[in-house]
Amino acid sequence: MRSPDTGITSTAGPGGGFVREACPPRAQGTLTWGGPGWLGRRWPRALLPLLLLGGLGLAVGLALALPLPSYVQARGDLPDETAVLEHQVQGLRCRGSATLFTHLLFRDDLEAVGGPLRLEAWPAPDGGRARITYDPALTDPAAIRRAVLSPYYDPADDRLLLSPFSIEGHDLLQDLGLPLPAGDR
Repeated sequence: MRSPDTGITSTAGPGGGFVREACPPRAQGTLTWGGPGWLGRRWPRALLPLLLLGGLGLAVGLALALPLPSYVQARGDLPDETAVLEHQVQGLRCRGSATLFTHLLFRDDLEAVGGPLRLEAWPAPDGGRARITYDPALTDPAAIRRAVLSPYYDPADDRLLLSPFSIEGHDLLQDLGLPLPAGDR
């Protein structure tokens, strides 16, 4: 027996009770392929995959053109006037090495860098890129490079370890003001 209001059919079920069939007959406005009604419902089926591929291509293009750092750490609040130091860093290969880079940059020993700092890093297998924002009134680029390149103490092993990083175009001896060995000139 079909209800004229809802279009749902009831039939006699087991035990004499009525069972309603939940699926009404197909009517206008059910799920179909196509765009919004105001743009017209007749869109080609290939349009959706093309739109998805175009959106994916745009996202990849923007990610390559405007790369975001994959590692960011800050210490303190930066003032309005800051300076930025950018370097290619050998040894900055992954998040773990970026964490060690941060540890060296924020160290609290004789090579400590004063003032607030912000590190943005783009680790890569062949060496990454680091951007360090700092307060030029409290520190300078040579102090930042010394902090990253100087040996550091590892309390777990109770020994002094050499920094695994090297900054392209800079040498720790130069930053310390020492003469380079004769073979490195």
